[in-house]
Amino acid sequence: MIPNETSRFTVWISFSAAALLAKMSQQHRREEAEFVADLIRKGADKRAARIAGVAERAERWPSMGAVVAEAVALRLAEADLAGPWAPLTDAEAARLSLSGAWPGPQGMDGHLVQRHYLLPTPLVQCLRRASWRVSQDALAELERRKLVGRFADDLSEQQEGDRQRLGAAVYSPGRIVREGLRRYGPVPAAPEDAEN
Repeated sequence: MIPNETSRFTVWISFSAAALLAKMSQQHRREEAEFVADLIRKGADKRAARIAGVAERAERWPSMGAVVAEAVALRLAEADLAGPWAPLTDAEAARLSLSGAWPGPQGMDGHLVQRHYLLPTPLVQCLRRASWRVSQDALAELERRKLVGRFADDLSEQQEGDRQRLGAAVYSPGRIVREGLRRYGPVPAAPEDAEN
């Protein structure tokens, strides 16, 4: 694996987290521009000032992918997701790569919006591995009892309750990302923003 390799990761996150991330990104761009302008005012040439801004970027103004990655890594470090997990088989990885909604708790995250982030490839692999290993028994039971997919259109009240109970044990990659963002970020850039 290439060091620092990243993967494009598509996820549905809450509208509020997406709005905070967009606001943070805008603030980072403003702060970096102010930093560069200040260096120029102090006598640095434009090129040297821009290079200095780029050198500071990862630490002072991280990309939104880096912010999301940190939140996901912290969530994956919690006891319920920490593992260690056996590597995915080729069949499991192929199944996990299929698009579509996973069963799970309904309405927990409110309005969701789709976003794309560049995340470290090892983190994406860890996220997928933890997601599958934590969820596989509940997913198998949902399928065995025909509580998902085309069979789930006309469920009894008892079956719907069972589906909700089993769905609560399913941790899709998206659910893990949303929980990470809710628990560990994004953090509003200024204290007054947190009150609004």
